[in-house]
Amino acid sequence: MKKVFIPALVMFSLVAPIATFAQISDPSVPPTSTHATPNGIDVPCISAALDTRDTAIAAAFTALNASTQTALTTRTPELKAAYALPTRAARIAARQAAWTKYNSALKVAQTTFKTQKDAAWRAYEAASPACHVPAGTEGNAASHVNG
Repeated sequence: MKKVFIPALVMFSLVAPIATFAQISDPSVPPTSTHATPNGIDVPCISAALDTRDTAIAAAFTALNASTQTALTTRTPELKAAYALPTRAARIAARQAAWTKYNSALKVAQTTFKTQKDAAWRAYEAASPACHVPAGTEGNAASHVNG
């Protein structure tokens, strides 16, 4: 009995994955969407969602960069003017004011950037199910590192 059972089990374990693969890649099975690939994802749909998301994130980075440059170009002359003041107390107060203004501008820029980036990801995640991308499996916000 063991002599027949073990070879049969080995043969079945080798044939079952091949039969399953043949079913998945059968071209006679119609896709669920006119643009769906064999994995069921509507590629043109997800491509458009990716373009929209990444364009929005790129715009958020551009705005962050512009805000940072504005904060720097504002801070520099304020610090130069502070060093030109006659008293030590006035210089310290002016430098502190310049740095406080600069740090506040950077904080606002970072907050705005994060809000814009998160909105882009939320829009992408809302569009993904319509493209037949399984939720939480591919390209979700948890998998992104810096954008």
